[in-house]
Amino acid sequence: MKRILVLAIAAGFVFSSCKKDDDDQNLIVGTWKVNKFVYKYGSGSSDTEIPDACEAKSTVAFKEDGSVTSNDYYTSSGNCVSDNDNGTYSYNESGKTLAINLGDGTVNFRVLNLTGSELALQGENDDYDGDGKDDEYIVYFKR
Repeated sequence: MKRILVLAIAAGFVFSSCKKDDDDQNLIVGTWKVNKFVYKYGSGSSDTEIPDACEAKSTVAFKEDGSVTSNDYYTSSGNCVSDNDNGTYSYNESGKTLAINLGDGTVNFRVLNLTGSELALQGENDDYDGDGKDDEYIVYFKR
């Protein structure tokens, strides 16, 4: 879950001058909290995970200059601990894609929803449940 949260903690904006892009840039900038994770498995089933009290402290902050800060909280040995990462992000408005780099490579997301209060990112497909079929996950953020 921690790795998914770190990867998910990125969102972007477009570096161009058109009005629509500026609107999207303003929507993404700020601090977001993880609201839930939804896994859609290749078998057709799905699962929703709601962050516990410790994980709910996690935030991601997108800045106008293209930098991103991830404050990831998780439980380790019964204690709520944090892991902070800094990196960069970019958003492709026309393709609705977000690229995030927190220092260990770029992770790409599809932006499913971006409003003033909600951000939904679909991660790259992978076999999260180990059944040999590609699964997808969506991370929902709230302000």
